[in-house]
Amino acid sequence: MDDARSESLMQAAFASVRTLEPTAAEVARAVARARGAGSASRLHWLPGWGRLAAPALAALILLMAGLYAVPATRGAIDDVVGTVAEVFSGYSHGETKDAPGRALVPGEAGPEYFGDRYRGRPFARDQRVLAEAGGYKLFAYRAPSGSLSFDLGDTGVGTGFGSAKELRRFGALFVLGPGSMQHEDKQGHVPLFGLAADSVRSVELRYESGPPLRIDDVAGGFVLLAEPRREPLEVVGFDAEGNEVERESLDNIGGKPGGWRAYMRP
Repeated sequence: MDDARSESLMQAAFASVRTLEPTAAEVARAVARARGAGSASRLHWLPGWGRLAAPALAALILLMAGLYAVPATRGAIDDVVGTVAEVFSGYSHGETKDAPGRALVPGEAGPEYFGDRYRGRPFARDQRVLAEAGGYKLFAYRAPSGSLSFDLGDTGVGTGFGSAKELRRFGALFVLGPGSMQHEDKQGHVPLFGLAADSVRSVELRYESGPPLRIDDVAGGFVLLAEPRREPLEVVGFDAEGNEVERESLDNIGGKPGGWRAYMRP
């Protein structure tokens, strides 16, 4: 994991510590959750801990968990909230029974290259739609090599991974990007595609100005209709109870300097 990713993780994990002011009830709930709530437990950062110094709270959490390094801490968080990799593990090996999203229905158009053949077999195997909005669809498929691949709304951009295990480094939220879209469509939107762990049920796109865009019923993937003129800043994932799971800055999407702004050329 690179330094930027590690720093982003730690900032997200301890973000709420700076603004918390605890009550006795909140402390009790936190302790109860720390003792474990079975397989359905989640990592929560409750409001109201402001009276505790950030360094002391961070040290206490690390000591309780027996974690003394960022990679180990990351692993513990992943174990609690799950990762994108787990969503696609079976699917990447050809198991479609519990695959995320839905299969393409007869007559439904996918990217043109989905109809190509490779050694007599379909190039894009087990084609699925993970999410859609505003006419844009996030597609998943398995390439002839067996790699797990995604098509970003038939915008001319896709990405592939040798296996679902490669997705583990992205945690519970992974912003794929806006495809090849460099300008707003007629509605003033640019689609933003991403993947989400099972623990993420809602995602929110936050801007430099104005209210955020929030979508619910997320299941493995999402398509956000971003308004580039409002300067999108980050995508935040929430669990079924409305607790923050993870956040992803848009400064680094696509591996380009400037992130989101690098795509939006005048």
